[in-house]
Amino acid sequence: MTDTGGMSGGEAAAVVTASGGVLAILGRGIVWAIRHRRGRIARLEARVEQLAGGQIDYVRQVDCLVAVCFLLVNDIGQHRPDAPVIGHAKALIGSTFPDLLKRAFPSGTLPPDMLETILRAK
Repeated sequence: MTDTGGMSGGEAAAVVTASGGVLAILGRGIVWAIRHRRGRIARLEARVEQLAGGQIDYVRQVDCLVAVCFLLVNDIGQHRPDAPVIGHAKALIGSTFPDLLKRAFPSGTLPPDMLETILRAK
């Protein structure tokens, strides 16, 4: 018996074919995993943008409410300057009122009657 120590042509072809099949399956799995991850990242980014947009609207609404409260407090103060609510509200709002107005009205155009009231309040 003589041992040639190598593979026959048919065995080599079978090994190459099997290796190619395994590599093809692994490659497809990797491509699927990458696409799946990219899709998940895209969905998460879209959700973050959606939440950020809602947060901006919420902050604007809160700023508008604070601005309205400030204007109402000033109006009450003209009729009843000794009302305790005046001091409490002004302490809560403090010096942040101009910044709140800028956020509430980002275009820079305040309604004229609001601007007159603000100038009177200062």
